[in-house]
Amino acid sequence: MDRSFASCLSILLLALAGPVLAGAGYTTQARNYTVDAIQRSTLHSYPTGGSAQHLPLIIVLYGDGGTAAGIRAALPLEAQANGAAAFSYLSSAGGSFEYWTDAGRGHEGRFVQAVIANYGVAGITIDPARVYLVGFSGGGTMAQALGCRLGAGVIRKMGIHSGSLYSVGDFTYTGNGGVSCNLPGTMLVWGMLDQTKGVDYATGQAIRNNHLATQNCAANTTNTTPAPCVAYDQCTRPVEWCAIDGLGHALWSQSAQAFWRYFAEDGVDLAIRFGTGDYPGLLVERLFEESVFPVCSPSLLKGRRRRCSRTVSKAASRRPHPRAGSWVTTSATNATCWRPRTSTSPRSRI
Repeated sequence: MDRSFASCLSILLLALAGPVLAGAGYTTQARNYTVDAIQRSTLHSYPTGGSAQHLPLIIVLYGDGGTAAGIRAALPLEAQANGAAAFSYLSSAGGSFEYWTDAGRGHEGRFVQAVIANYGVAGITIDPARVYLVGFSGGGTMAQALGCRLGAGVIRKMGIHSGSLYSVGDFTYTGNGGVSCNLPGTMLVWGMLDQTKGVDYATGQAIRNNHLATQNCAANTTNTTPAPCVAYDQCTRPVEWCAIDGLGHALWSQSAQAFWRYFAEDGVDLAIRFGTGDYPGLLVERLFEESVFPVCSPSLLKGRRRRCSRTVSKAASRRPHPRAGSWVTTSATNATCWRPRTSTSPRSRI
């Protein structure tokens, strides 16, 4: 029963996560947008041949002095997505995203909204409920500002690599150390040797704590992949932290894998599970209790008129029960006996 349910749930997860195309190729196209009377450009990358499904959109922002083509090459998200997402690599207006001014943050917010509203590629339809931001360094700082300004209703999750949470004008700090804006769920990646002013490792830890307080996370964590990433438990929106030993202010070689895994897990908002309810990192509510009693084939009794559950448990242990807490696992300490009864109802093989 548990194996069948697990198989069904796996199929559900795959269906909600969207298509995965073996060896999917990507096509790139430069697109121009006019925002606040200023022409802005972005490099779109999308599955070659289009997609029959509505695709999530991942918007990527490079660090100061970078380029759209450069971050695309350095952060191989497309290889991880394998055809299951569309991408847009934004170009800044002057070599850096202007996260330090209110006007600059507002302008970039309108740019992002224009891209979401009109991706503009035939055969590609964007799912507006699944828009993600990724940013490195100054691009990560701008991505956090956009997540704060646009909120979780527009940006589903963020992948931030060594980018600050800029605190001028967009939010105030709350009493518990959180922030007042509607931050999306966030994965933060930081090099433990990063000593860059404004985004050093100590700053990264403080920003992590801002996210944890904002999302009311518990202190305990669950290991995720790739190591050493961890997910904090019981968060309102998921927060993950990857502290990379030996890394300075540079892209972690496994950051694309980490970000894509974090985003791809976002395909399911609600699931019904059969089990004990001990699922770290998830909000769990019991729907109803179960009543369990032992049954067996008459051939197992082998003509005996009376049998104890301890003996049956020993026999059943040849095929281990997959769920802890069942009568098979508890009957060894709570042995009971019963008499077999003859039934005229139809029997089913178990």
